[in-house]
Amino acid sequence: AAAALLVISGADSLLAHLSSLREMPGCSSARASGLKALFEISSAEPSYLLHASGAASQLAGATGAEGAAAVLAAVRVFVDEESMDSALLRNAELVGGLCQGLLQAQT
Repeated sequence: AAAALLVISGADSLLAHLSSLREMPGCSSARASGLKALFEISSAEPSYLLHASGAASQLAGATGAEGAAAVLAAVRVFVDEESMDSALLRNAELVGGLCQGLLQAQT
């Protein structure tokens, strides 16, 4: 489901959906799966990360960030909220590394 949402609606929609799960039971597992889908698809097609808008950064309270920087900011919020979930942390590291690589390539 996360992969389909990403492909159809983009990273902003996926991250907004994952953020909305905050209070639901099992949200860390759903977020971990969503981040894994984000990594797998974006590693093959980085445009999903590069075209993220400020909506992703607003989830993190970091207005003004766009693209991979916005995604990275949103992922860091998930890590802060779910710091004990090893699957979420592992997948967040994957997405974070991909975002950082894209940001370095842009400079």
